[in-house]
Formats: sequence, structure tokens, C-alpha cells
Amino acid sequence: MALTGAAGCGGGVGDRFAPKSKASESGPRPAITVQQAGAVVDRYEKVNNQANKTRDSRLLSTVEGGALLASSQAGYEQFSALPAKKRKSYGSPFFYIDRHFYIPVGTTWFAVEATVKGEASEKNFRRFLVFDRGAENGAWKNVAGVSAEGKIPKVTLDDDGYATAVSPDRKVGVLAPNDLAGSVNDLVVTGGTGKSKQTLVSTPTAQRARAVHRNRNKNLSARVVFTPVRPEHSTVYALKTELGVLAVFNGAYDKEMTSTTHYIKPSKDTAIYMGRKQRTHFNLHYLYQGLAHLPATGKASLIGRNADFIGAEG
Repeated sequence: MALTGAAGCGGGVGDRFAPKSKASESGPRPAITVQQAGAVVDRYEKVNNQANKTRDSRLLSTVEGGALLASSQAGYEQFSALPAKKRKSYGSPFFYIDRHFYIPVGTTWFAVEATVKGEASEKNFRRFLVFDRGAENGAWKNVAGVSAEGKIPKVTLDDDGYATAVSPDRKVGVLAPNDLAGSVNDLVVTGGTGKSKQTLVSTPTAQRARAVHRNRNKNLSARVVFTPVRPEHSTVYALKTELGVLAVFNGAYDKEMTSTTHYIKPSKDTAIYMGRKQRTHFNLHYLYQGLAHLPATGKASLIGRNADFIGAEG
């Protein structure tokens, strides 16, 4: 089911957005109603904002899960390394407005496209979120949240207003949703000289990922090598669009830095995991969530990628 929400922050869902009765009388059923989905997002806002004030990972884990929770917890751990201005604004509340709900039938999850309002560090932007109750004890948790740099393709709805989930193993165009992380990792690991040349178009998001590789040695007298890693949480969520499939996925990679001529001083955030002792070798861990559109023919478009530093050892 798709819902175009009110412009306010949270709040009720009108009856005019209710699914047609025949969709709920027979066949597979949606995991949630639009009214209930609105309440899930409202609760997520409230609990997340409360947890951010004191960086309470336990509280956050009641409404967030998967790779998104891992990234958020890393952010809490690295709080002391932030500049003073960012630390001061860290707990500023945020809200999801102008919500569009996409509820597929026969799944344990639903998706939301919304504008984020109130985060002190960024202007208003569109974000695509996934809430899933199938992964962790039946509780609804936000497991993905990706900021889009371009327009998010329109999700296709059936006659009853429901979205259509697509198998992540199904090839769409030149690759399947399950293969997206491998192609996106190639942008960072090789600078886009490998498989991504045949599978991804050059979007602004893809160009930024390639720049991570291109600038790997900037201001650093060390050998830097990126290695793809299979993320702990690898579920891919995919929805049918008018021209293909929209997919949300997780990826991970390590950044290994080695010097044979001098010691490397840990940065403030790296020192949280390794201490301040200078070393000749570091291994940094990164986790990201991506949003991509796979057209029925041709290469996929990476339209969002949120990457976070989540740990280190040396």
C-alpha cells in the first residue's frame, strides 16, 4: 500500500488511505496497515530522538536493528571524537515528513520514503527507509535508512494500492539486487575499473564512491588497500518500479593502511578503538547502506550510499 502522508511531523493517517476491502479478504495479506505503519514510524522518531540525547544504545535497539543499528552504535561510540559544535547539536530532534508508505503483500517489511526535517547537520533531504519485523523477535525495527542524492524512482502499485516485493535473486537488467554490493564495493576497491564498469552507470553517488579510492593516499604517507567484506546483515529489500526494481542493500569493506618508513598517528575516532599509540599498520572497518535502481534493461543506478566507520584494529 502506498500512502502520501500529511506535511506535519508524524500524526494520524486518514481513512481515505485505507486499502480496498478485497485486498484484505482473500490471498496473501500485508504485514501491516497504513495506520499501523504510521504509528511505527512515529514511535521510531520518538524513541530515536530520546536515545540520541544520551546515546543510549540499549534504548535505540528497541526500534532499530541490523546494519543501521550497527552504524548508529558506532556513531555513539565515536561521539567524543566529534568537533565541539557537532557534539552540541548531536541530540537535536529530527522528524520524517511528507511520508510515502510502500507496503508489499506477503512480506514481513514495509518501506517509507520521507523528507528528514530537523537534523542540525544537514538540510532537508529525502530518505528511503525499511522497517522489518521478521528479523528480530517480531518487533518492528528500522533496519535501513538511505539518503537519496537524486529523485527516487516511482514504486509500482497494484489495483489495491499495494507495492510488489521482488526476489533479490532475480536478475533485472545486467544484475540482480543481491549483486549490488559487489558492484558498489568495486567502486571503492578498484576505483571502478572492475565489474562496476559493466553494471553501474556513473551517477554522482557512484562518482563519490570512486573518489574514496582515488583519494586513498591523500595527505597520508602509507600504502592503502581496500578489501570487500561480507556484511553481517546482508538482507536486500527490493520493490517493483515503473521501469525496473528499487533495491536497498548493505555492503562493507576494510581499509588497510601500512607504512614501512614511519609510524602513523591514529585519528581521534580511530583512537577510540585502538588507543593513541602510533603504529605502522591499521585496519579500519566500514559499513554502508545503498539505494539503487535496476532498470529492466541496461546498467543499474546508485542513487544513495551512506557509509560509516564502525571500528578498527592494528
